[in-house]
Amino acid sequence: MTALNPAFCWHGGWRYWSGKLMDIIKAFVHEYVVPRAKNNKAIIIATRHSEMWQLPKHRDIVVYNSVESRAAYLNLKSKGGKKIIEHLGL
Repeated sequence: MTALNPAFCWHGGWRYWSGKLMDIIKAFVHEYVVPRAKNNKAIIIATRHSEMWQLPKHRDIVVYNSVESRAAYLNLKSKGGKKIIEHLGL
């Protein structure tokens, strides 16, 4: 997990708290965001560390594969960009 402030990565408690925060973030994604995506009220675009999120397959959930995640492009021609345009109805 990327620290909010990289200066604190060297602090002894960083590993503990970064793990706790990641658990909270994952729970939020799976309990709130994924259901909204399944009901067409949100989209999820995982560009990096996609396997870590363990997201289900769904038409409104875009998960970049390992090759795509190297650059993690998000533009009008990328999978994620196309999904954003589709979701917004543009």
